Amino acid sequence: MRIAAQLLSVIICGLVSAVAASESLAPQVVIQGFVAQKSVTPNYPKKALKKQQEGRVTVQFSVNQHGKAEAITIFRAIPAGVFESSAISAIKSSRFRPVAMRVTQTFIFSLSGEIKPESIPSVIGKSILTALHNGHY
Repeated sequence: MRIAAQLLSVIICGLVSAVAASESLAPQVVIQGFVAQKSVTPNYPKKALKKQQEGRVTVQFSVNQHGKAEAITIFRAIPAGVFESSAISAIKSSRFRPVAMRVTQTFIFSLSGEIKPESIPSVIGKSILTALHNGHY
């Protein structure tokens, strides 16, 4: 009987710790890629929070002479159909240094607090290196 009570105590403590840990983690969004002069962090979609979903969205766009994003397209979204509108809204609200090429930003949506940076595809990396070399950053 005493062992059963101790075991029950350990199980209850473990459950309380797990609930406290999950409540202490706040959703995070990390932005990688072309640096904004005024960056807007996207909202974590409520449906994704409710379903405990994490993901990534890579957005390609042009920057006009006023620093606003134009011709915005989704390059990749994992999972598809979850985080894209939040990422696009953030891009539209951000301001950038004008450049004469298409650029990218990747948004990493995380609930776990563990952000694993994704390597930039080589074509995109070359564009960023060209911008650096030409003094656009």
